[in-house]
Amino acid sequence: MAPDQMFKRWVHIALAIFALSFIYFLVADLWMPVSTQSRVLHPVVNISSKVSGQVETIYVQNNQNVEAGQVLFSLDKRPYEIAVEKAQLAIESATQSNLQLDAAITAAKAQVVASKADVDELALEVDRVDSLIKSNTVSRQLYDQTKANYQAAKAQVEATQADVINYQAQRGKSGGENLLLRQAQNTLQNAQLQLQYADVRSQVKGQMSNLQLQPGNYAQAGSAVAAVVVEKGDIVA
Repeated sequence: MAPDQMFKRWVHIALAIFALSFIYFLVADLWMPVSTQSRVLHPVVNISSKVSGQVETIYVQNNQNVEAGQVLFSLDKRPYEIAVEKAQLAIESATQSNLQLDAAITAAKAQVVASKADVDELALEVDRVDSLIKSNTVSRQLYDQTKANYQAAKAQVEATQADVINYQAQRGKSGGENLLLRQAQNTLQNAQLQLQYADVRSQVKGQMSNLQLQPGNYAQAGSAVAAVVVEKGDIVA
């Protein structure tokens, strides 16, 4: 092989090696980049209570590893326990109020029936005195009194019917759709949720940091009192 042909072959080989190397480094940089300057960043999650209260017990300390859902500290639960009990009493009160309204509706309906019976009886009396007044058998005073009693009885029917409507409006729907019960149950659920929030838990897994609490301190809702450095970090290069 002539020297110039040998040289040309080596040039082709060198160009092929260069092209393959360039493609390799390009692909490697896309799939597995390499850098001499990189660092791992760990997100930091601030810890604060959702309700306010006096700190009662602290279960962790700085630099301690914590799990997601682990209780970090607890507030004084007594005010929230009282709120739960108060809400439970409100449900009992609403139940009793509904029973009283049911009884009032039943009594009002009975009064409507009785009033209608009086109206029917007085209607017959009016017809009787109406025929007698024409023959001057009864006095005009008795006639007027009977008519007045009849009108009063009709007004009493309307009043008792209005009472039934009023009691039914106060009573509302039955069962779980009852307004009084729903309001009391919502209050109870909110009180129970506030009681759960008295135990402040970590939302992430990581390391406790910057804990600034002591038993007896007052924790304000939404104010950060500690931080958790998330265990899983992000690589930045």
